[in-house]
Amino acid sequence: MFFVIFVHFVSCIFFGHKGHNELHKVHEERGRSIKLIKSMIESVLEAFGIKEAKPEVFGNGLIHRTWKIITPDGQFILQKIHDSVFKRPQDIAYNIRLIADYLKQHYPRYLFVSPVPSCNGEDIVWLKDEGYFRLFPFVKDSHSKDIVETSGQAYEAAGQFGKFTRLLSNFDANKLRITIPDFHNLELRYRQFLQALKEGNINRINESKNLVVQNTILFLMIPGLSCG
Repeated sequence: MFFVIFVHFVSCIFFGHKGHNELHKVHEERGRSIKLIKSMIESVLEAFGIKEAKPEVFGNGLIHRTWKIITPDGQFILQKIHDSVFKRPQDIAYNIRLIADYLKQHYPRYLFVSPVPSCNGEDIVWLKDEGYFRLFPFVKDSHSKDIVETSGQAYEAAGQFGKFTRLLSNFDANKLRITIPDFHNLELRYRQFLQALKEGNINRINESKNLVVQNTILFLMIPGLSCG
């Protein structure tokens, strides 16, 4: 009780009564937001048959909102798809399922983390007024890097990417649906690169001359890439 009175006293000194009231409103809004998020997560998990769970915010959330879900039966990763970026979340789920099924059939020992199906057998769940959600099993002792810190990390990432693409070398990529148009269009990226060299910030261009030369060489090494 003394602590609550003390905090009220200090906030009144520093912020005044008006400032204290505003601070109180912020705490109330935050409390309501937490309750709404908890209710949302509970509703989503029900679709996967999970009734008892403890959600924790997970990762940095560069694109999707992510939570780690702890249950008596195991741990999971729940993601809310950013449907302003990915206009058709169903296409993401479709692509992942195609690849998961292919790898399971041809390379069953390869660890590919595929979505947990809902009670209705769906890989993605839509919740009215909230959006699209997907659930994955949590891989124990796993971690991710937002920024490559050493050449060893870059080597390991490249090795795993190379292995993944090699396993899919006989997969018919034409079956996949485009989730973001031109996102992997290297010719477009190269044209944008050349445009940035002509119209970009002069200081930045001068500061990154060495990188520009290196990237130009890398682009030119790509088979079939148009330089026009």
